[in-house]
Amino acid sequence: MINKSKLINLLWVLDILVFTVSFLLLHYRKFSMFSPTENYFYLYVIFIISWITFSLYYNKINVIIDKNIWIVIRIVFWSSVMSLLFVVIVISFSDLWSISRKFIATFTVIIILYEVLITLFVKSFVGSKVILQNDKEQTLEESSSNKFY
Repeated sequence: MINKSKLINLLWVLDILVFTVSFLLLHYRKFSMFSPTENYFYLYVIFIISWITFSLYYNKINVIIDKNIWIVIRIVFWSSVMSLLFVVIVISFSDLWSISRKFIATFTVIIILYEVLITLFVKSFVGSKVILQNDKEQTLEESSSNKFY
């Protein structure tokens, strides 16, 4: 049995950890130093704020657990695209023109692929498990029923 709140917390921590590590590794690959400075530090802050904001807005972690895979992929795609759009708008209105467009695109693709892979893993791992939510048991199929889809 899996406690849903613990699974949600684990996925949030894992997402932020992978987000940070992938950004730092891409930065290291480009500049041969791990810690981002100046414009790339601002880019990291803008990316993390927009990514968390759109993840919360689209309720991405709960959707990964509760909904079917096609809806999850659609939510992951639109959340990432909206985050990318927000980052591009902020860059265009600020003095961050020296940031590589290839860096931004590569980072966004890596995050989308990671989220799709973690979705596949969660769906295959949690697929037959029982989820505990508010002291009552329900299977994944019962928790994913949605009259709107």
